[in-house]
Amino acid sequence: MLEQIIQFAKEQLGDDVKTTHELNDTQHNEVFEVAHSSVFDTIKGQISNGNISSIMDLFNGNADTDHQSNQVAGGVHQNVIQGLMDKFGFDNDKAGGIANTIVPSIIKRFADPETGNASDPSDLIKKIGMDNDSGVASIISKFTGDGGIGNLVKGMFDGK
Repeated sequence: MLEQIIQFAKEQLGDDVKTTHELNDTQHNEVFEVAHSSVFDTIKGQISNGNISSIMDLFNGNADTDHQSNQVAGGVHQNVIQGLMDKFGFDNDKAGGIANTIVPSIIKRFADPETGNASDPSDLIKKIGMDNDSGVASIISKFTGDGGIGNLVKGMFDGK
């Protein structure tokens, strides 16, 4: 699903991002690759920190999508800025401007009812396409000892 969200943002914002921020064709395409990896890494980091409830709230449309008031959105925003600075050598202002253009659209789409709702953390992990990622399985195994998402969910809600 993350791929579709990024593709949607690219289709909706691509020309504006390219023109406004004076990107060449390669940079234009790679900006959205940086955005994809930033979203993925942020979500993975939130899971690693045991903060799946914030991701659930955001995904289910139960949280503010603004990067200044939402930890997940703020993490994506900061990771996009850093990723752009690292990859292209952009200064903070240019990277921040690009992030300000694309991150709100990505986060709003992530939280949009069209993406669906997750009934529980296991469902969320599957819907966002992280259930087959070995890194996520490794993180989950830190919480469960066996890598099982069901045990992670059970543990997070004290078996309830």
